[in-house]
Amino acid sequence: MSSDFRTPLSTLDPQIVRAYDFRGRAADQLTAAVVYRLGRAYATQLRGLNSAPVCVGADGRNSSPELKQALIAGLREGGADVLDCGFCATPVVYFAAAQQDAINAVVLTASHNPSNQNGLKLILNGLALLGDEISALAELATSDSLTSGAGKLREHNHNAAYVHAIAQRFTLASGMKVVVDCGNGIGGPVTEMLFKRLNTRLSLLFGEVDGDFPNHSPDPCIASNLLELQRAVLKQRADIGFALDGDGDRVVAISASGRIVVPDQLLMLLAQDILSSEPGGLVLMDAKCSSLVRTQVEAAGGEVQIGRTGHSPMKRLMQASGAICGGELSAHYYFADWYGFDDGLFTAVRLLDLLQRSTKTLDQLLETLPQRLSTPEMRLEVEESRKFDIVRRLEACSFSAKQIISIDGLRAEYDQGWGLVRPSNTEAALVVRFEADSVEAMNAIITEFNRNFAQVDAETCKIELFN
Repeated sequence: MSSDFRTPLSTLDPQIVRAYDFRGRAADQLTAAVVYRLGRAYATQLRGLNSAPVCVGADGRNSSPELKQALIAGLREGGADVLDCGFCATPVVYFAAAQQDAINAVVLTASHNPSNQNGLKLILNGLALLGDEISALAELATSDSLTSGAGKLREHNHNAAYVHAIAQRFTLASGMKVVVDCGNGIGGPVTEMLFKRLNTRLSLLFGEVDGDFPNHSPDPCIASNLLELQRAVLKQRADIGFALDGDGDRVVAISASGRIVVPDQLLMLLAQDILSSEPGGLVLMDAKCSSLVRTQVEAAGGEVQIGRTGHSPMKRLMQASGAICGGELSAHYYFADWYGFDDGLFTAVRLLDLLQRSTKTLDQLLETLPQRLSTPEMRLEVEESRKFDIVRRLEACSFSAKQIISIDGLRAEYDQGWGLVRPSNTEAALVVRFEADSVEAMNAIITEFNRNFAQVDAETCKIELFN
């Protein structure tokens, strides 16, 4: 690789600076020069905090090899030692970092984003960076205040150690039939290692790492991406199916009947199971999750706290709150007894362990959960510069709700349901979602939101009634 990536930069494209990571097109936004400077900035911030190496890993995107070289060069030339974990799933990098004296990790991945993009997820001195910390790192990257040094480099693939650690935690009865769709993401190799080690009868879909994602986009929260998995589970009469995202930190489960397990329903099941041995524990959910999570957790003797959507704020809240577990509607799950980070494979194995201890199938367990009508996540396109202002102005409007929660946007809680509007962390859009006991209650909530939206932004913010 040429050395021109070391050319000083005066600015970064502001679009790559996200709420809890960096993401953008590898060709012209998150280039090798940008990644190098961000590596230098990270090393500058790390100096004096701890002496543990920075664990680096990358996903299987076509841009990842070049960008990883630039990242490691930036970290080392900024004075940081580097432990190169190779090309591996994000949770493997987190696991490797957790084995050090202090947790420092930079993962090169754009998760479920299109193949032409890449990104950086960062943990510095044990804290997942977010918000102003991401912005400060971007600003430092274009400054003249970067440290210089000669950090050491060590290479070590942690897949085997990661698999061994999970296998030591869970002993599964041999013969369980499991189908896993890796979506051609980086999780394929470690998935095969793990489920074979656990003596399951594994069928792997799209396990070959391919940065073009030729079969479907690596986002398991899009129902159309789960069709092949659902067909395979039914055809093979599998006990369960799992779909991973592009870097392996998210997972969606499919029951033996082909039913998609809604992520907040899986959170209910996992939380109830953990609470049976840790009564009184705190469970986290993000602002998009069903209020039924609270109902189920409290019935199991636990407490619930709502946190901001996103892997970084949820990791931080796991640390600060002492929660036993947490989850997001985007299929990230967090466990205090597994370092507090999000891990799709660990979550999948934890569910398998729950099922083999239960007298019920996954379909039967899902039938025990209360049901409510809910909308999917809907997006209202607005200018990037206006989305936060619209939410602030909406908060000043009058709602008949019994409670307004402003932790992440505006969530209005009613006796028969709730409504949410929040600025998207990744798009020029507002995210809205509603839940209610009946169609009538749902439309009453939507109507109230529309009435207040009309005062704030009558042109772009209008929600269709539920039917």
